[in-house]
Amino acid sequence: MSQPTYAIKGIPVPAGQPTPTRKEITAWISNNPLQVSLFMRALTEFQQLSPTQNPLSYYRIAGIHGDPDVPWDGVGNPQGPGLPGFWCAHNRSTFSTWHRPYLALFEQRIYDIMIGIIARNVPAGSQRKAWEDAAKQWRLPYWDWAVKQRYMGDYGLPEIFTKERVPILNFDRTTTTNIINPLWKFSNPTGVPMGHRSMGIYRLRGYPWSRAVGTSRFGIVTSQSETTWRGGINDWREANEALQNPSQIGWFPASTGDAVYRLFAPGYFSSFESFESKIFHNPQTPRDYLSLEYVHDGIHPLTGGWDENGRGIGHMADPSVSAFDPIFWFHHCNVDRLAAIFQKLNPNMWFNPQGRVGSAPLDPFHIDTASTSWNSDLCRDWRASLGYEYDDLSAPGPPTTSVAARSFAADSPSDLSAPGPPADLIVVPLPEVDSPDDQSDLSRLRKIINEKYGHVRRELDKSPSIHGRENDYIINV
Repeated sequence: MSQPTYAIKGIPVPAGQPTPTRKEITAWISNNPLQVSLFMRALTEFQQLSPTQNPLSYYRIAGIHGDPDVPWDGVGNPQGPGLPGFWCAHNRSTFSTWHRPYLALFEQRIYDIMIGIIARNVPAGSQRKAWEDAAKQWRLPYWDWAVKQRYMGDYGLPEIFTKERVPILNFDRTTTTNIINPLWKFSNPTGVPMGHRSMGIYRLRGYPWSRAVGTSRFGIVTSQSETTWRGGINDWREANEALQNPSQIGWFPASTGDAVYRLFAPGYFSSFESFESKIFHNPQTPRDYLSLEYVHDGIHPLTGGWDENGRGIGHMADPSVSAFDPIFWFHHCNVDRLAAIFQKLNPNMWFNPQGRVGSAPLDPFHIDTASTSWNSDLCRDWRASLGYEYDDLSAPGPPTTSVAARSFAADSPSDLSAPGPPADLIVVPLPEVDSPDDQSDLSRLRKIINEKYGHVRRELDKSPSIHGRENDYIINV
């Protein structure tokens, strides 16, 4: 008899309550001290689980995305073209939907560990209930890299990723403890490089990742001695500089906000597949030029680094090891959020029902213990199937300003500005109109998009030195 599979169901929604929301990470940290304390403790414990003995450890779940190319939950590694032996759905139709249960798996593991921590540390009674309620309402936060961070007034990493140590609330709810920040980096809990022979079949391959004990951001310069970067280096200042000047990688637009704004332009995409995946990129047509995956791709090297002989590289830049960096999960949570927003704006856009993409298994993820695979159709409604919502899609009232070797670039278009979408598709901001009651949510969502990401157009409107129709220049900004 085969072993039961691990059921990915998301965090249970408390009975009679609204679906809890995934929130922007800096706002979440500012307003949820109990959740932050639980999360930091749970992630620390998660990262310390055995990589060789526990398939539900941080190491092994991060390894699903790429290396070490081993079976997970009874499913063997894929064979065929693309990234060899990798499950991650890059340059494939299921780019966003494959990552949806993957994120839910990570979120579910954190929650389960939170509950265990509470049971071990908080006596039964009102104090325990407060902590349990906080855990039940917790959902994975996202990093919105298309808005400026308040602590620096510019684009960059959220401030929490720049702190090597952080204070967290103790279980008495009055005092704090200063701990090593598990978001600073991930280190192999065995203390050996991730490619060491003692890791067995779970060792990482390829230089420099096989020689590293800890993850890096702009930290690995391969011409330098391995001892300088083996433990992991988080050069967040270099990452911030790169995120403020994204076009320096050569194929990415000058503004992440503008790129996100374009994703939601009415009529720009002919299909859901062309929105989510760059596999449908065609430089000869004005439609479907940009994609969610394309924008996502740029954030990886801008966060990790891409110049191994100069400024340094890091794990986020390589899809085979990117999920080992803790920031991966917050980046991809934002990608899922953007996909959810697109679905909300375009509820009838989905995979062609005549094809098999929607029902194809999203390996190696299972929905139950009986080996039933997740597929895109099953996770189309993320609220019902996985128990979370996004703050932008649920909060009433006006939006608040956010406070907050292999290369992903290999398949990307070389120049975002050419040919670009036609003028009639991109230059007019999403309409803000009075709507009937059944359209009020969409009206509010359009307003959020305009306020968060429409700043390029607003700056052009204010410039006295630019003449002509905005259609003439907005595409190439």
